[in-house]
Amino acid sequence: MRLQVFFLIAFLVLFSIFPATSSGHAGEVPGISKDTINIGEIADFTGPIAVHGREFTRGEQIYFRYLNEKGGINGRKIKLIAEDDRYSVPLAIAAFKKLAFKDKAFMISGFGSAGPVGMIPLAMREKIPGVHIAASDAVTNPIKRYIFSFTNSCENETCLMVDFIMEKLKGKEARIAFVTFEGASGRSYLKGANERAKLYGVKPVAEAIMNLGAIDATSDVLNVKKGKPNYIALFGTAPMATLFLRDAQKFGLNVPVVGSTYTCEEVLIKQAGMTSKDFIVLSAFLSWYDESPGLSKLRKITIGYFPGTTYATRSFIHGWTKALVLTEAIKRAGKDITRENFVEVLESLKKFDPYGLTAPVTFSATSHRGISSGRFFKTDIGKVRFIPFTGWREPVSFK
Repeated sequence: MRLQVFFLIAFLVLFSIFPATSSGHAGEVPGISKDTINIGEIADFTGPIAVHGREFTRGEQIYFRYLNEKGGINGRKIKLIAEDDRYSVPLAIAAFKKLAFKDKAFMISGFGSAGPVGMIPLAMREKIPGVHIAASDAVTNPIKRYIFSFTNSCENETCLMVDFIMEKLKGKEARIAFVTFEGASGRSYLKGANERAKLYGVKPVAEAIMNLGAIDATSDVLNVKKGKPNYIALFGTAPMATLFLRDAQKFGLNVPVVGSTYTCEEVLIKQAGMTSKDFIVLSAFLSWYDESPGLSKLRKITIGYFPGTTYATRSFIHGWTKALVLTEAIKRAGKDITRENFVEVLESLKKFDPYGLTAPVTFSATSHRGISSGRFFKTDIGKVRFIPFTGWREPVSFK
């Protein structure tokens, strides 16, 4: 009898220390409290792609500020904890550990491919979801349960860009040059571009690899010019594209240039001036000046917080849109949200329309990349903006 009493007391003591658990109780989920959801964001605020990372994170911050003032999601407010990785893999991993183990973030995302690729082993080991802004195909191919990307892949962008160039050439001889940048994403762009061109029976006449921090593009321009291209596909950032366009004009390389997503910022037109007059850009997002229900709301809210605002970058709009999509997924996951059901909800998101800010967003169990479309914009130097002149496009099928 005494032994039974002893075991009963021991059980009650243990029960009081380690209460019964159930995955449905949000209090047991890292980063989830009764009234808060901690979300970690790692981006470049002071390094070579800071011009994009800062604006992207600012877009998220303002959207979540607005959301929190409206009561949050299912009674909880979003706490966005942002860390600077300077576009460095070691710093991204250090930031991930800080967010995971100190801040107990429910999910942790990265901006730029370098950080997310470095985070993957840790994220998978700790089962922490991330909806990254990473163009490298290595992030989502092969599928990894907790890893998603909310931007076009390098390979998909190159398909759209090469398809566009071949359409514009209308059967003329294709003498295409590729300009990319050092690093994993730059190599992915170059690989994808070559594979796409090969499907058309085309071999590039020149290739150049620039340093993202370069201050001179002379050697790259002269290398490309030797190939006598009639079109150039440039994969990189707005500062990199500005530098190339200026030096291309200086050395008489006057052919149309088609730029990838992160060249599509109006600051390029301001800085490149007339050298950008034939510049065409691909983007998966509309600009501040375009019209859609989502943009009308974005402008109204942003100007409400910051009176006098006349412009926000496309990176800002990208960040805002991602926050909007995360909000939808968290809302659908319900009050008893867990990391596992959040992943399941993301995988069930089909043709979700973020109010026209981008094409409908789809994730699935077989595709963790939510964006596959893009549209093309041309330069309006007088208005200092990019004007859309195509609808949303998918890559041409060769099947």
